[in-house]
Amino acid sequence: MSWNQRYARTREQFVAENCALLEQQIGQALATKGHAWLALAGGSTPFPIYQQLARAALDFSKVTVVVTDERWVPASHEANNLSKLKASFVQARGMRFVSLTPNDDFLQDIPNAEHACKVLQELPERFDAVVLGMGTDGHFASLFPGAAELEFGYQCTEAALVVTPEPLPKEAPFSRISLSLSRILHADCLSLWTTGAAKLDLLSSSAAKSPQVRPASSADAKSGLPISHLLQCAWQRWEAGQLANVDIIWSP
Repeated sequence: MSWNQRYARTREQFVAENCALLEQQIGQALATKGHAWLALAGGSTPFPIYQQLARAALDFSKVTVVVTDERWVPASHEANNLSKLKASFVQARGMRFVSLTPNDDFLQDIPNAEHACKVLQELPERFDAVVLGMGTDGHFASLFPGAAELEFGYQCTEAALVVTPEPLPKEAPFSRISLSLSRILHADCLSLWTTGAAKLDLLSSSAAKSPQVRPASSADAKSGLPISHLLQCAWQRWEAGQLANVDIIWSP
């Protein structure tokens, strides 16, 4: 078991280290179970890592991936996370992708998590690896500060939920389907990949600088940023042996 916090000096080092880490986690799952089950973040930060990983000597036909969150938009929409994820893994022949949203015919409906919960129930195993990013507002997946559904996302036992950020982000003004906190933490390995000085300040204020320093109490975390609550819960699960590895990696 390990709780690692690392600072990559360059973006190239950041990409190389995270690629090697995820490749190792996938390889271990393939060796021990014969398949790997991953939840991966979208966004611009991880895509170069995924592109490099796609060239690794792994049997990607035995790897299944779901995004940690998805906008309620058609697959062809430029804001669709899964489509971008697939494009970054184009060289990973045979990789299987699971969508959190139904096919486009149903996207005229009011956003709902029924499809996401159903497909995740069919794949109930612990994730072998989860990769999260973090916004400058402290959100992870689509658990945004200020969202009416935030507390439900912390506490619910369902695998996924609808979240409508408040206010809606200008760059992606859509409701989303997000994995719940409990589903995210039902994993062997958790990685948080962040870049930029502003996000380093958030990590520091969320007591992530040292594993010897406990995060704030649950009550404090719930009243603060989502990233603080994530780190609190991850710490508790790691100490209890329910998370084997936690890696928090930052670069400029």
